[in-house]
Amino acid sequence: FLGEMKDVDTVVQCLLSMLQNAALLEEGIQWLMKHSETSAGAIEILKHDTALVLCLDGIEAHQANAKVIQPTLQFLNRMILYSIEQLDYSNSRCHYSHTRRVHIDTVMHAMDYDGLKLSRILIQRHVKNVEIMKLVCEMLWTFCIGGGQEEAAIASQFVEQDMVRSLQFLLEEQVDFNVLANVLDVLYFIIQSSDVGRRQLMLNHGVDTLRNVQFICDGMAGPAGLQSSLSKVLQLLL
Repeated sequence: FLGEMKDVDTVVQCLLSMLQNAALLEEGIQWLMKHSETSAGAIEILKHDTALVLCLDGIEAHQANAKVIQPTLQFLNRMILYSIEQLDYSNSRCHYSHTRRVHIDTVMHAMDYDGLKLSRILIQRHVKNVEIMKLVCEMLWTFCIGGGQEEAAIASQFVEQDMVRSLQFLLEEQVDFNVLANVLDVLYFIIQSSDVGRRQLMLNHGVDTLRNVQFICDGMAGPAGLQSSLSKVLQLLL
């Protein structure tokens, strides 16, 4: 169906009008992913008012459907990372808009368009799905490193959205070393920049959670990088 369509705008408008159609959304994300393989295609997508909001709305609409969520997160992360690498935020205005929302400057403010809320929902629903959790952590890390704000302001948004508790839950439920390391990197960013976040983690028995992760790592010969990340977070709590 989408094979006949030649431009980003037509594909995006089609998908937005039929957002509840999971099969069509999967096909559309594949089309956009292929289109983003060239620099010109990626920039065209980033400059489109609603192309990336489509991803977040699609994830929200199909939040229980891993077959939709995984490729959509892959595409969203690719675009966010591309924007970090290529775009000069001081001169570019690649922004989102949506019928219900105001314009938001720069693709990195996906976190303002319910990006954190959706991450929290995905952790609750798919905490055992290693691939989806890797992608969620990748997106959260890009929010940490690519936001156009001070680190403390970004960390505060994580705290306000109750992400400290969600990340702790992820540490408790996952055993994949890559996921655990990514979670620890995000947690470290938050609690070194936010005293409120650090206190939340301490009061919610965060040290016990980290000790349990350490126990798993010791028992399964976890990689040195994971051990280092664990030590850094623990040092901030002890």
